[in-house]
Amino acid sequence: WIDLLTHFFLMTDPFVAGRPVRLARAPGTVCAAPGGTCEGAWRAQPVATWPEGPQYVPGVPTAAVTLEPCTDAEPPWDTPLIKCADGDIAAIASGVRSALLPCSDGTLLRLKGCGNHYDRFPVRPLPSGDAVEIRGCMYPTTAANECRMTGVAAVALSAVGMACANRPLGVFAYTTEPTAPFADVARVCGVFATRGDRRLADHVLRGLEMLLPDLVDLDLLSQTAVLSCFPPSVLGPLVVDGKVTDAALTHMQLLCGALDEPAQLPDAAALQLPMRHIASTSSRSSTTEGSSTPSVLDQSVSCVLGRLYARLGAECGAAMRALQAAGVCWGTFRDRAGLHCNAHGNNFAAVHPRVGANTLLEPLDFDLAYLFDTSGQVFPDLEEYRRLEPVALAMDLAGSPDSTGSQHDHPVVPGAELLRWALRGTMVRAYLLTLRATTPIAPLAAEREEFYRLLARALAATADVIA
Repeated sequence: WIDLLTHFFLMTDPFVAGRPVRLARAPGTVCAAPGGTCEGAWRAQPVATWPEGPQYVPGVPTAAVTLEPCTDAEPPWDTPLIKCADGDIAAIASGVRSALLPCSDGTLLRLKGCGNHYDRFPVRPLPSGDAVEIRGCMYPTTAANECRMTGVAAVALSAVGMACANRPLGVFAYTTEPTAPFADVARVCGVFATRGDRRLADHVLRGLEMLLPDLVDLDLLSQTAVLSCFPPSVLGPLVVDGKVTDAALTHMQLLCGALDEPAQLPDAAALQLPMRHIASTSSRSSTTEGSSTPSVLDQSVSCVLGRLYARLGAECGAAMRALQAAGVCWGTFRDRAGLHCNAHGNNFAAVHPRVGANTLLEPLDFDLAYLFDTSGQVFPDLEEYRRLEPVALAMDLAGSPDSTGSQHDHPVVPGAELLRWALRGTMVRAYLLTLRATTPIAPLAAEREEFYRLLARALAATADVIA
């Protein structure tokens, strides 16, 4: 039945569909995660520094956390599962090291760290050359930290009417062969019930922008109307003779870095566009990367695309505001591997419409997260990271090529470049305004169906993209 469920999702559901992958049972143990906010289920051992040996482990600036076995919870599976080319269990790829596994009760499991593609857990050197890291898995410290911090983040997000995309269920602890490199280092996989897996940056935004010629009739699009969305003060660096300049990205990044200047960004939330109505919203076979042959039923003038970008930005802003208010850092710090920053578009998942959530997006991936206050007791001078995180997310939403987690390498046809910048600017503007607001995110209402129709088209176009 697992194979049948997986085939159904792969063929019919763009909110889940991705590349097929096979799983096999593996020797090891399964540990169930405690529920709720996990209070009383953790053993924390403060450390002043992280190990500097030849094997790298992320140096999250927090106390080391260990997941205690929880005998009252039901394990998420009877044995550990691992990616295997000839495995007997069908699943769906989720990034390089993870997989999705549908269950008969409707739950969708996310296995985070079940193998680097089919290479299991290869070892590669850090760019610095002074250490190596094991790829394709989580570590006991990061897996336990994600279980704990996901619960903390969920409480924080509830204050603005949001939820986490993942709910921790447990951990797979793999048995390591004695001859494996660094055999004394445990390889583990976090197991979650997920409400969505396709990501904002590499699936939603990439898909929408690839499909701009199919969603909007560019021949009927008024460039003058698009230009009117930009404040006059920014038109010079961005646009010359109605064309986007080579300096546009750099200038947009400077604008996004100024958190107190949202008025300097374009606002296309009310921009009326000549929209094409697409017949199919769920088939993943009608579109490939960079091309599509949609069935055009009719056309109408609508501002739904601008409103969607504004909504996505507002939800990102509400999430960042809630985390900052609760003293939660998503995962911004430096260690010997360089700068980490988990505040980027690929750490927002598109919520499956069947969930009936209040939002289109939900945050996830808190394995490197920590609390500013408690971490500051051991790791001082974290104020830099607190200031950096909201700026980093703004710049990532604007399409920064320096993102720590989003690709931003998809093509956009020349006739859609100005519209793309108007929409991106609208999203960042809404992000900044909501970041400074004090009210919960407004509930989805009449626009829900229209928004999900556009999301489905975007996700169908990027089903094969590995985020």
